[in-house]
Formats: sequence, C-alpha cells, structure tokens
Amino acid sequence: MSLKKSQNPLFASFFHNKSVEKDLDRLPKAVEERFWSEYLPLLEEYPFYKPIGVGDKKGGQLKEFVSFGFYDTNGVEYRICYKIDKKQRIIVIWYIGTHENCYEILCRRAGLRPRK
Repeated sequence: MSLKKSQNPLFASFFHNKSVEKDLDRLPKAVEERFWSEYLPLLEEYPFYKPIGVGDKKGGQLKEFVSFGFYDTNGVEYRICYKIDKKQRIIVIWYIGTHENCYEILCRRAGLRPRK
C-alpha cells in the first residue's frame, strides 16, 4: 500500500493495491490533478458519510464501503470508493474512476459477487 499525505490530515490514506494506482493512470490528467489537490485532502479531513462527512455510505454487500462522487468539466461522473478504519485512522481507497461499472469493479476487487 502507498501512503499519501495531505497538509493536515485527520486520517492517512492508502491504496488497497496496485489496481488503484492503475485507476489513477487511466484518469484524464486534469481529474488526476484534482484528485491529489482537492479530493484526497477533503476525504482525509471529512472521510465519513453524510451528514458528518462528504461520502455516501453504500448498502447491501458493499455496506463496508463509502463512495465520494464528483464531476469533471465535461460532466463525466467519477467515484472514489473507500473503507474507513476509525481505530487506526486510515482510509483505504479501493477504486477511483468513472461511475459507470464502478460498483461491479469494486465487488470484484472485494471478492464479492456483483449484482446483475
């Protein structure tokens, strides 16, 4: 796992595995830059789900995950999906990419069966 630090985080963040690093490589450069400069620091400060934080708590078999959604300048919807370890104060990022098929990919990475 790779540690990435923001200026004054309440939580540290880690990538679940190399798949997440590949997710970042696939993003348009402007979206990747916004991830590092805006979204990751925001998640490290407010990782919890609404109304306390910025994420949306998932349900069903993905109930351990939180999802943060955003749009690029062209209106493409993206998701950052992560788990929160409150005790160790870390965020483990499992997926970064477009909203399309993100939950199916997340299920595969978590060893779960995607819904059809």
